[in-house]
Amino acid sequence: MRAVGTEANSGADCGSTNSDVIAALRLGAGDSINQTGQQMVRRNLNIRPTLMIHPCFRVRVIVNRDLVLGLYSG
Repeated sequence: MRAVGTEANSGADCGSTNSDVIAALRLGAGDSINQTGQQMVRRNLNIRPTLMIHPCFRVRVIVNRDLVLGLYSG
């Protein structure tokens, strides 16, 4: 990942113009947004599915894989 500051500094030594700075800002911001999105997806993939149903509510469940149910403790 490249930060916005490192992108701006890498072009500063070569006589950068405003367009170089803008390009560095875009690239650095894009990398930061990409990393944040990846972290959010990774975190949400670790959440196990939960189903909560009110008492006496009729439900029909159709599954395409085995369904593992925990022991009922009431």
